[in-house]
Amino acid sequence: MRLIDAAKLIAQLKRYTWNMDADDAGYATAIHDLLQDIDSQDTVQPTVNPWISVKERLPEKRVRVLCKCRAGIYEVLRWTGNSWHHDYRHNYMSGFVTHWMPLPEPPEKGGDEDG
Repeated sequence: MRLIDAAKLIAQLKRYTWNMDADDAGYATAIHDLLQDIDSQDTVQPTVNPWISVKERLPEKRVRVLCKCRAGIYEVLRWTGNSWHHDYRHNYMSGFVTHWMPLPEPPEKGGDEDG
């Protein structure tokens, strides 16, 4: 699938129909129908992979992030500048983590949370 800027396409098609002569009525009708079809389509949001390779960049020091480690392990760790640290005093070598991503925002207070 190829994403397009529908608003830009609609503006271009409208400019095209405004410049048509009466002899171009069939084309104008077809373009009008096309504009309606474009407007009726669902909006597709591109998906962005939130995982960042440690080869690309590292997180800020001492900020908790979700890490994908070798052997399919996922951990919440902190980067210290030369190694990864767990909150339980565990220390991981820098080659252990392959990717990381920021933690999501915590849920808002209220609702069904415990405390």
